[in-house]
Parts: sequence; C-alpha cells; structure tokens
Amino acid sequence: LSPADTRMRLEAQMPLREKVARADWVIDNNGSPEATRAQVGALWEALLERQRAR
Repeated sequence: LSPADTRMRLEAQMPLREKVARADWVIDNNGSPEATRAQVGALWEALLERQRAR
C-alpha cells in the first residue's frame, strides 16, 4: 500500500474509544503476552461461569 492508501484506511476506521464502548468484552493486548493470556483466561472463566448459571 502507498502511504496515502494506508492513511486513508486508518482514517476510515472507527476510533478505538468507540469500538470499546460498543464491545461486550475487551482484551487489551498492549501489555505482555502473559498479561494478555491472563485476560483471556479470566474472560474464558467468566463466560464459562455465566453459561453454567443458565
């Protein structure tokens, strides 16, 4: 992609703040791989518990 095409694609994306506001769950992967895995594990456990409670 050219720099102009790249810029256009980035500008066309919904802002992160809005994506987060619309999301049911958010995994922040800006930290270490271990921190991301911990978030995924915690969400997985919460979803399993939610399913069991049904």
